[in-house]
Amino acid sequence: MPKTITKQMRRKMLTAHEQGASYPELKQLFGITDSRTLQRHLIKAESEREAREVRIRIITDSQKMHLEEICSIAVKLQERIRLEFPAGRFDLSLENEELFTALPNHFPNDSIWKNYDRWKVSATKYHMIWEELVTKGVNEAKKALGINGYVEGTEGIANYFVSSALCYSMDLRDQFINPKKKDLTREEDAEKIPAVESLYEERKIQSSVPLALEFLPHKQDIAWGTVNSVLLYINEHYVLIKVFWHDPRVIELVNLKKKIIELEIQLNREFHLALLKRSYISCTCDFCPVKAFHDGDV
Repeated sequence: MPKTITKQMRRKMLTAHEQGASYPELKQLFGITDSRTLQRHLIKAESEREAREVRIRIITDSQKMHLEEICSIAVKLQERIRLEFPAGRFDLSLENEELFTALPNHFPNDSIWKNYDRWKVSATKYHMIWEELVTKGVNEAKKALGINGYVEGTEGIANYFVSSALCYSMDLRDQFINPKKKDLTREEDAEKIPAVESLYEERKIQSSVPLALEFLPHKQDIAWGTVNSVLLYINEHYVLIKVFWHDPRVIELVNLKKKIIELEIQLNREFHLALLKRSYISCTCDFCPVKAFHDGDV
């Protein structure tokens, strides 16, 4: 029974022939008795080699394009791991792209993906708490001041003041928390004076002042008629600060913000190093064109 000549045997046969082996030597080496059969195998081996070389060029170009796409989506993800403070907005739409699922395969660093999951959980929680507190503050402002909707094309006044008051409260909790005394007062000459009121009056917290005073008389004396309206707003701003101060969720926001910033710094460093090392090049995913050739045929 004639010996079966496989593709791999033909490849070796052609290599031996190109290195100088004669027909009689090849027939003896590969168990072929007929010279015409040997010639057919050599011609077929050449055709298979040409097809293989074409496929290798195609796969090389395709793999290069794929790796460029992987690099691009990794850079996009790195850029989007940013929580927009103070409201805590962030964009995870990149996860909807099919190629996103390939990133863990090309960046098989467990620390990156554990930190990414922690960041998502913390960011989601921060934004949820912020929205809850803003809703609470807006309702308080509407009840106290009757502010609702839009005035002369400006965005919701209550929202501005509420966001500002919430920022103030976070700053106060972050910078002036007394570990032993969690209330908003301090002892002075046997009287309890609201610490936040003193800080507010002295303008020791500056980050939110522009928001708090966004609608001073040059805008709102038209809408409400007198400077008294402005004073009413400033007083309400202070009232909202006190409302937020006593809400434990404000402390939670402060702690979450610190955690999120730490995770963002860590993730940025990890992605930066991974991209510099180009470790994703040596890894494969289900989208990699080279996987189609892992049967040893190339």
